[in-house]
Amino acid sequence: RQNDTYRFMDGRGHDIGQIEDYGNGSIVQNELHGSGRRSGSSFGSMDGELSGMNCWMIIKQMYRRLWAVTTLPNIRRLTAVLLVSKVGSITAEAAGIFKLMEKGVTREIISLVVLIEFPFEILFAIFAGRWASRGHPFSPWVYGYFIRLIMAFITTSLVATFPMGAGLKDAPAFYLLIVLAGVTTSFASTLMFVSQGTFFAYISDSSMGGTYLTLLNTIANFGYAWPKFFVFLCVDLLTFQRCVGAHQNNGVPPMKCSINKSLEVSSCTTAGGTCVMIIDGFYLLSVTLSSVGIFIGLWCKKILHEIEIKKDDTWRVRH
Repeated sequence: RQNDTYRFMDGRGHDIGQIEDYGNGSIVQNELHGSGRRSGSSFGSMDGELSGMNCWMIIKQMYRRLWAVTTLPNIRRLTAVLLVSKVGSITAEAAGIFKLMEKGVTREIISLVVLIEFPFEILFAIFAGRWASRGHPFSPWVYGYFIRLIMAFITTSLVATFPMGAGLKDAPAFYLLIVLAGVTTSFASTLMFVSQGTFFAYISDSSMGGTYLTLLNTIANFGYAWPKFFVFLCVDLLTFQRCVGAHQNNGVPPMKCSINKSLEVSSCTTAGGTCVMIIDGFYLLSVTLSSVGIFIGLWCKKILHEIEIKKDDTWRVRH
């Protein structure tokens, strides 16, 4: 019996792959391979070596195609957007929760906020998926980006005005605002995630299987991960404290306070002083990056609207 090929199409009419039925020939081939291995003949050994060589050749070819994908102009522009799109809001989202905990918000409250967000995220994903499937896939992404940026400003203000040491009974309105801010940020994040996932699925090359999608998702995840290190580093570097009320030792003033060096803090407290915050790096960095994020968002909007209308073959590697 001759080989039969079954092709599958998605809802947009794109070819998403094929399944080949080799019929009885595959059964005969498997039996020959099996008999060769059972008999211990050189045929089985040679077949194993050839299979191993073919496997390595396929792997090398796939990595070459992946590298070729990264050289496509549209992929490079999309990569640039994915790598900088989180810069504006990352300070409030990554460090804001720790600043709230410093002010007395317990881990149980933070866990409760995450638990409340979960059912809403399911509804947000359904809404975002339907929106992204109509017309321009990146329209929800752009809205989500600017909502997320606005929430970064609001979160920073909320952290700044949250009363130190206040419990749930002491400041219920502030805790309600924390929940609302978390749900709104989750909504914006879901808009962006589902929108870019829809676009990734649309432009991916079906001949590469899930490798194309994996590459794009890896770039997107890296775009969220890489700024965190620099955010926490800069928050520490931009934070300044001053030792107040310390007694001088032999005319030598105590060391300056630093949140990074506990020895300097103990030097101040040992001398009877108190470390007073002069500049909190969190607020300075959050406001600065959120402001820069406005210009980043306008640039991303321009790039995304240009590349989402490109033809399918501009996202493919010729081979």
